[in-house]
Amino acid sequence: MEIVIKQGIVQSICQCISINDPKIIAASLEGLCYLLKYGNKFLAEGKNNPIINILIHTNIVDKIKELCQHPTDYVHKRVSFYY
Repeated sequence: MEIVIKQGIVQSICQCISINDPKIIAASLEGLCYLLKYGNKFLAEGKNNPIINILIHTNIVDKIKELCQHPTDYVHKRVSFYY
């Protein structure tokens, strides 16, 4: 998993969140959810979650906040995981 993260999967998923297709947005949010859960293992080791650090540096947090107002229910449900 760490290799995939180093290859830029998080950044690629963040780009997909900006695509104006609810199914792609929902799938991207679900993928980020799994990656964030994976990153939580670092918290147990006393380290920061590297996925959160990447998300902060890609400025995707504001886009995720905007998606809270998305008209599609299944996008809105996946965004609710973050808030």
